[in-house]
Amino acid sequence: MAGGLSLYQEGASLLHRAHPLTKGVLTLSVIALAFIVPSLYWILALALILLILVIVAGVMRRLIAVALALLLPITVLLLAVQGFANPANHTVLFAIGPVVYYTEGLYVAAIAALRIACLVVATFLFSFTTRPADITEALMQRGLSPNMGYVLQSALQIIPQTLDMAGRIQDAFRRRSTWPVASRTLSARVGSRPKAHCRNAPAPTSR
Repeated sequence: MAGGLSLYQEGASLLHRAHPLTKGVLTLSVIALAFIVPSLYWILALALILLILVIVAGVMRRLIAVALALLLPITVLLLAVQGFANPANHTVLFAIGPVVYYTEGLYVAAIAALRIACLVVATFLFSFTTRPADITEALMQRGLSPNMGYVLQSALQIIPQTLDMAGRIQDAFRRRSTWPVASRTLSARVGSRPKAHCRNAPAPTSR
């Protein structure tokens, strides 16, 4: 991982250099606005701002990998549930036989998915551009006790530790899955050598 037991990625962007508390306040503000504003266009504007900040910070590649893994299944589930089963549905968007999909459900699912996307992107953008130690130090300078600072820093490392453990488990399963194949191949090679030696051995001469 880029930052050891943290999601932090080294960089020299404006976000990387900003004060941790400033970034924390901006992150919480964006998340709050995403769930407060009622209009889809306002949420799209917030998502566009976050996208610009991600590009400026230079963490687009890492964010895409993490965000897709989290947001894709949630978005598909929202589109299915709201588009087919929302009680407010009445305008047909399309129909395939008995299966009918509604415009109202699509609108509700789009708003919910965008709100969750803003939450995920803002959170990971903050994590990618801020060291846990810097957050703890900044809060302790504002009066946070050292014990609470230690608890906070440990809590911020839970997700990276979990991801690191998951990666190690996947590597172990991959090694275990390839071991029987390699073992059989090695056994086949070793077993075939005596036969080849017998075929190539010279015939005994009679005296």
